[in-house]
Amino acid sequence: THYDNNEELLQDAIEYYKSCGRTHVMVYTEQDDMTFISSQYFGDIKVIEVNKNHDFYIKYMQEIIDEGILSDNRIIPIHLLISAFVNAHEHFTGEEKEIVNEFRVHFNMNLKKLMRYYDYVEYEPDND
Repeated sequence: THYDNNEELLQDAIEYYKSCGRTHVMVYTEQDDMTFISSQYFGDIKVIEVNKNHDFYIKYMQEIIDEGILSDNRIIPIHLLISAFVNAHEHFTGEEKEIVNEFRVHFNMNLKKLMRYYDYVEYEPDND
């Protein structure tokens, strides 16, 4: 990525996001294929990592991201759902956090099962 080993460039990007009123930034990284999203703070900005090796990214996000138009209406709803999920997750502590982590594991397994058998077919209305 552009930010590898370039702390100044990364800091400039973070300052830009702060000036836009954003509290988080989405980045695309490579992790094990079971982890879809993870997050951590960099200063005041929450960095949400979306795993490019995860089936969901490959099947539903990669083509859009590869086009390079992050303001695309096809990706914004996915970003909003990911951000909301990450924000909700951080409010749990202790035993509650363990339960939420178990939920994430089951959610991930079910998502993978559903994706295995789901093919998106564009609807083309019959104009007769």
